[in-house]
Amino acid sequence: MLVRTISLILLPLAFVCLFASNVNAQENSAKITFETEDVTVDIGQDVQVKVVYSGSFDSNGVSLQLSYNPEQLTVVSIKGETDTLSVGTTIENGLAGIDLAKAESFQDGDVLAVITVRLLTEKDTTLKLLSTSRIVGIEEQTPEQELGVKFAYPELFLATNETTENDNNYEEFQPAIAIILMVVGSIILSVALIALFIVSLKSKPNVSTKM
Repeated sequence: MLVRTISLILLPLAFVCLFASNVNAQENSAKITFETEDVTVDIGQDVQVKVVYSGSFDSNGVSLQLSYNPEQLTVVSIKGETDTLSVGTTIENGLAGIDLAKAESFQDGDVLAVITVRLLTEKDTTLKLLSTSRIVGIEEQTPEQELGVKFAYPELFLATNETTENDNNYEEFQPAIAIILMVVGSIILSVALIALFIVSLKSKPNVSTKM
């Protein structure tokens, strides 16, 4: 009787812990939209956007603009020369100009920019790269004859949260609560199921045969 009572108490508790861990994990994530592609990341996690040149076009350089909602992303690292975009700061007006690829010519597949940003809030954020010729740089539909240079759709991948010199002031997000709740819920659920199994074994009637 005691084992059955304990198991009936543990079962709801286990499901509450598992549900809470799932809710906690969802509350600590947000969505970053790269034009038409959505990427869901954890709060505090780094995301890298790689801009790859496609085609052949000679120029003194390419100027891009990084545009995103203000004070929602913090720049962790960039590859390229810029006066307005620096590591460890947010862009107050949500727009920053970046001068990239100062070489006189580009080859197909050259990486023009690798920009790493960190999501700091739970709000969904839109991030896009714009070229100076009024054409969205990451749209594959841009005709080469109109722009002269075409950017392939950026390669998106999650980066590890590596600490840099300018990166020490930011708190790393650790989903410890969700993990703890999930582990505790799993343990409680296992104990409750074992208890129910024991109760079922004890409740079986003894079958005896008379000769």
